[in-house]
Formats: sequence, C-alpha cells, structure tokens
Amino acid sequence: MKSFYVSLKLFILLGTLFLSISYVNAETAEEYYVRGLGEYKLGNYTQAIAIFNQAIEIDSQNSNAYYGRGLANMRNENYGQAIADFTQVIEIDPQDEGAYFSRGLAYRSQGDSALAISDFTKAIEINPQMATAYSARGTSYLIQNDSIQAIPDFLQAIKLDPMLLTEINPSLAQAYYVRASSIYDEQSNVAEAISDYSKSIEINPDFAGSYNNRAIDYFLLKEYDKAWEDVRKTQQLGATVHPDFLNALKEASGIEQ
Repeated sequence: MKSFYVSLKLFILLGTLFLSISYVNAETAEEYYVRGLGEYKLGNYTQAIAIFNQAIEIDSQNSNAYYGRGLANMRNENYGQAIADFTQVIEIDPQDEGAYFSRGLAYRSQGDSALAISDFTKAIEINPQMATAYSARGTSYLIQNDSIQAIPDFLQAIKLDPMLLTEINPSLAQAYYVRASSIYDEQSNVAEAISDYSKSIEINPDFAGSYNNRAIDYFLLKEYDKAWEDVRKTQQLGATVHPDFLNALKEASGIEQ
C-alpha cells in the first residue's frame, strides 16, 4: 500500500511538471509580445528584447513584436537594429505609419536627417493627420538649416494637435530666427527679417539672438529708438552686443545709451 501512495505522488508530481512544461511551450507569440511590452513599460529594455525575440521565433510575421523590439532597441541606442526591426514591420505592413515614423526617429538619431525626412514624409502620406510626424519632420528640416520647410511643418503640427505647442515652440522660435538671419537678412529683406525675429520673440521672449539681430535691422531702417530697445533687451538677457554695432548706433542716433 505504501508503494502505491509513493507511486501516486510521483505520478501527480510528474503530471504537474508535464503540464507546466506544456504550458510554457504552448505560449503564443502574442502572449510573449504582451510580456515583452510589460518589460518595456518597466524600463527593462534588454529583457523586453529577449522576450520579443521569443515571439518572433514563434511567429516571424508578428509585426507587433518587431515594432516592440524596435522601440526597445531605440531605448538601448541600438539604432541600426531598431531600423532593421521597423523595416521588417514595413515589409509586413507597408501602410504602418508608426513604423515609418519610428524608423525616421532612428535615422535622425544616427545623424541621417535626409532619410528621416523621407520616412516622416511617408508617414504623413499614409496619415495626413499625424501631428507628431509633421513636428519630427520640421525638426529634421531645422537640423539641415532649412527653415523654409521647417516652419510650415511646425505650424501644421500645432494646428493638428495644440497640445504639442509647448514642445514645438522652442524649435519654431529657432526656425523663425534661422529664416530671418540666413535668408531674409542675406537678401537685405529687412522688413521680412524683422517680422520673423518678432515672431521668434513672441514665441520665446528670452531669445537674445532675435533681439540682437532685430536691433541691427531697425538700425538699417534708421529706427534708432527701436534698435536701442532691442539692444538693451539683448544685454538684459546676458548676451553681448558687438562693440562696432554699438558705436555705429551711438553715432547715428546721437544717444550714448
């Protein structure tokens, strides 16, 4: 009788072990994806990648797992691998705007703003209401000093999602400054330059560079009082006004500041 109970306990133990093993082996790709997503949300990116790998081993067409692994690789600054993952998502679903957007971010992180712009543009073609894609493309244009393209993208992003205003404003102020200084001032289009510097200041009242450059443009228009106002504001913000310009302004205006 004792041997029967021993055999029964052993059978139950082995059966339980078998069921446990079967449960692990039966775990689906989607279940692995959910587990990986949980680790990602906890900030355990390397662990998340390992679990997404298991999901992909089970189902090589699981675009969610590739996308999740791509995001985790981004967090680990493995941009090349992230690009490969997002590319795989696009191969599975060519209309996945999120994959184009995320791959664009990865390209930009690698310093390739041209490829980033291409991907952001594709995301916008698929979903013209994707405000974040306009914002990201605007930033990429600004990296290239292309303020002509950047400003409309920033404005469109804000139009589509006013909640992005706080995030975008510093870049938009910079874009107006760049357009004024690198295009309008170079063209001696003083009125347009002043307009852009003023927009930059309206967005960012502490943008010393815009005050400084606007002062020079006011000087060119012989609006010396306005030039002095901008000079003083530039100095109040802790920026330096070129001594040669100060001397020219003093002489032209007859004011010693």
